[in-house]
Amino acid sequence: MTVMDTIRRREFLHHVDNGEGPTVILIHGISQALTDWYSLMPMLVSEGYRAIAVDLLGHGDSPQPSDPEFYTTRAVYGTLESWIEALRIEPPYFLVGHSLGGYMSLNYARRNPENVAAMVLINPLFSLTQLKGLLSIFMPFDNFGVRILRRTPQWLVNSFLSKSDSFTTMLPPKARALYAKNVKRASPYFLLIPKSAKDLTPDLENIIPNTVVIYGVHDNIEDPESFPKLVSWLPNAKGRPMTGCGHQPHHNKPDVVNKMIVNFINKNANGRS
Repeated sequence: MTVMDTIRRREFLHHVDNGEGPTVILIHGISQALTDWYSLMPMLVSEGYRAIAVDLLGHGDSPQPSDPEFYTTRAVYGTLESWIEALRIEPPYFLVGHSLGGYMSLNYARRNPENVAAMVLINPLFSLTQLKGLLSIFMPFDNFGVRILRRTPQWLVNSFLSKSDSFTTMLPPKARALYAKNVKRASPYFLLIPKSAKDLTPDLENIIPNTVVIYGVHDNIEDPESFPKLVSWLPNAKGRPMTGCGHQPHHNKPDVVNKMIVNFINKNANGRS
């Protein structure tokens, strides 16, 4: 049995499901978890939506296979798509994705355009050419990184992320602490995932759902100049640059970004103002 055969049998990913109404699926970024969306979910529920936040394969409380072959974008996406199918949600539904979650959202909309009402992409990954500086240099040494992360205690991860703005640009202390906690909760094999990402650039012109791209202009992980290009390549997209924000504007300015997300979804919900 191949890895993908095994993945297709995994109908369960850990998730939180709240509210009733049109469905909004929330997909976090690499190394993180569904806790990314705890401030957004109550707003969606209060507006009359069903909000479902998921832990991707290898992250949070979802299964964490010990076989490194599971840690590819293809494998993570395959599990996510199977999980969405198993939910048996009446389409179309909304997708909200950050970073790797944005990549997953774009890929899902490419493959299942009829199922997607609209998308919110937050500093989304769509091509490895976006990656900046040390990330692109050290990607070939990801197996070494797996060994190091496995042996690094939580306190040291906390200390590193509290002093480094490479990954947690402009985050407040509580958001940094949660980021560090989720890094250690995830399988260290998550470091293997990015290098397998297929460049979605050639497919972007065929991804048709209405989309808003919200991005921090001080992103130290992905090139901020890549996001306006993404907006121009998607047929039905608008960009919302966020000053004073890095790779995680939904944590830098949660009140502003959450309101922006809810307003966009309201405008694209059938029969709603």
